[in-house]
Amino acid sequence: MFSEAAAGAGTANGSENRPGATHGRRTLGRLSPDSRRLPNANRPVTAWNSAPTPSAKKPAKALVKRVTKKVAQPAPAPGAGVASANKEIYRRFCDEVLNRGDFEAAARYLDPVVVSHSPLPGQQPGASGFITAMTAMRKAFPDLHAVATHVVAEGDHVAARFQVTATHRGDFVGIRATGRAIHYEEFVMVRFAGGRIVEHWAVADGLALMQQLEGTPSH
Repeated sequence: MFSEAAAGAGTANGSENRPGATHGRRTLGRLSPDSRRLPNANRPVTAWNSAPTPSAKKPAKALVKRVTKKVAQPAPAPGAGVASANKEIYRRFCDEVLNRGDFEAAARYLDPVVVSHSPLPGQQPGASGFITAMTAMRKAFPDLHAVATHVVAEGDHVAARFQVTATHRGDFVGIRATGRAIHYEEFVMVRFAGGRIVEHWAVADGLALMQQLEGTPSH
């Protein structure tokens, strides 16, 4: 380490023009490892590896702005209320008329001129023909019970899938009572107008029904 006297002696000897010398104060001739000499430069330039100044943390509350959006609920589909009402009416019809055999109540659910697109053999048109056919079915199968496994309503239509069980106790399409228990599937669709059934479609597994009545193996 150099003292102030040594620095003054160097100046007196004319060393002020040597590289590394300055007027008034002498720069050390031995440079730090990070020092570099630029081309055609009379004095060294020291490179300092300083860490970047960390930026000040900004308050989260000042940067984050929460915006709550109100999500609009989907509007009910047109006719959804009517479809639900028709579905409930049809459930009551199945319970009271099909399963309990209350054919007097059928007049409350059937339009007088209801159209049966898949009538039973010999069935007459209108509500009276429908009720007569159902009465004959009930005499042949007094314990008939239809379980609606699926009921779907859309607009003025209601569709249902039934599992039907019964015991053959009376004549049915020319077959005398056999006492056999039967089981079959049936799909029904009805159309409502003014709270009453105006059209009726039905597709039953008639083959399975006849095979059970006749004692014919299904396979």
